[in-house]
Amino acid sequence: MIQEDIDADSFKIRMKLIEEFPKFIPELNYNSNNQLAINKISFKARLLSNFFYKRIEKNDLIYFKYRSGKIQFMPLFSLTKALACYNDYIKKKDKNDLKSFIKISELMIKKLEKRNSINGWLFKKKIIMAGYPPATNSYSALFNARGLSVLIRYYQFQKSKTLLKQIEEILNSFEIESNKGGVLKKKGKDKWYLEYSYGNNTPVVYNGFLSALIGLYETSQFGPVEIRKKANTLFNDGLKTLENNIENIIMKNSLLTWLRYDDNKQFFADGNYFNIKLKQIKYLYSKTNNIKLLTTINHWENIYKKNKWKANLYEWFYFIYKKLTR
Repeated sequence: MIQEDIDADSFKIRMKLIEEFPKFIPELNYNSNNQLAINKISFKARLLSNFFYKRIEKNDLIYFKYRSGKIQFMPLFSLTKALACYNDYIKKKDKNDLKSFIKISELMIKKLEKRNSINGWLFKKKIIMAGYPPATNSYSALFNARGLSVLIRYYQFQKSKTLLKQIEEILNSFEIESNKGGVLKKKGKDKWYLEYSYGNNTPVVYNGFLSALIGLYETSQFGPVEIRKKANTLFNDGLKTLENNIENIIMKNSLLTWLRYDDNKQFFADGNYFNIKLKQIKYLYSKTNNIKLLTTINHWENIYKKNKWKANLYEWFYFIYKKLTR
C-alpha cells in the first residue's frame, strides 16, 4: 500500500510515499500533460465540447469555457490534475511531475474557502436539476474528498500545523448537516455525503457519495496521524450507509435494469458512470474485504453484460432529458 521513493530533489526527503490515486475516473487514464484529451474521449464528449462547454487550462488549473464565452474555475478537475501529476511521479520518478503536483496543490490550497469551522472548495455552478432544491454556493463531498486525497499527499512533502488544521476543517464538512453548511445528510441511521449540498432534502448522487468514501478512506489510512481516527469514523459511517442501501442504487423497470444517478429516481447513470461506480466498488472492496461489496461487484457486472445494448440507447434519452430539465 505504501511505496518506497527516492530523494525528492529540492525537498531533500527520503520517505515512503502514498500509493497512486485509484484510476476510477477517465481523466486519470491520461497523464498530467494531456488532461484536455477528455474533451474528445467519446462522441458525447465531443458534442459537449463543440456545443455546450469544454475544458481548458489556465495558469496550470482547469476551467470550463462555455459557448457564451464565460470561463469558470472547476476545483474538481484541477484537483484531479494534481493527482494525475502525482501518479505520473510515482510511475516515472520524474522530478518535474513532483514539482507540478506541488505547484497545483499550493494553488488549490490558496483557493480554499473557510466558513466557520468548515473548509473546502465551494460548488459555485448554478445547476438546476429536476427534483433538487435551488442551487446555492455550497461545499461538495465530491470536491472535498478529492481535495483530501490531494492534501494528504502534499502533506508528505510540506508538513505544517496550518495545513493540518485545514485538512481537519475539510473533514468537519462531513460531520455537519447540509442545512448548516456541511455536506452531511442524515436519514434515520444512515449518513450520506452530498455531492450537491443544497440543504437536507437534497438527493444523494451515488457517484459523489462513493467518491467521498474513497477520499475518507485514504485520509484514514494515509493522512496525518492526528486526524486518522476522525476520518476512519466518517468512512465507517458512510460504509454502513452504503451496505444498508446498496440494492437501491439499481434501477429496475420493464425496459431496463441499470444503475441510478441519484436517489431522486429521475436520472439514469448514463455515460461512464456505470464503469466509474463499478471501479469505485472494486476499490472499496480491495481495501475492506467487505463481502457485501463483493456480492455487489458480481451483481453489477452481470447487469452490465445483460443490459449494455439497451443502456447505450437509453443513455441518449436521459442525456437529452437532463439537458431539458436543467
